Amino acid sequence: MYRLLSREIAHENEMLFLLANKNADERLATFLVNMSGRLRQRGLCATDFYLSMPRHDIANYLGLSAGTVSQEFTRFQKEGLLKVDRKHMQLLDVSALEVMVMATPALIIHRF
Repeated sequence: MYRLLSREIAHENEMLFLLANKNADERLATFLVNMSGRLRQRGLCATDFYLSMPRHDIANYLGLSAGTVSQEFTRFQKEGLLKVDRKHMQLLDVSALEVMVMATPALIIHRF
């Protein structure tokens, strides 16, 4: 129980850091890399999946407008990072997305 609560608190801290310190493309890249990692942990395909969340829910989750999320998806497609067909996502260049995620220094948690 403590382990689950600890993970949830860590996730919430990470989300607050994301909203405060990353720009739109870094936020979306972080979202996609995290989604990919969670799918991989469950033994599912990490680069080809259906994203059940509508664009406006993704926008709310990331603290962005729905238009910004759509623009970033379009830009990512033009740059060859991913392919989107409605809710079907194919991550074509996960390493480039990971580089975008690392563009902002990592959150350092001090333990007392």
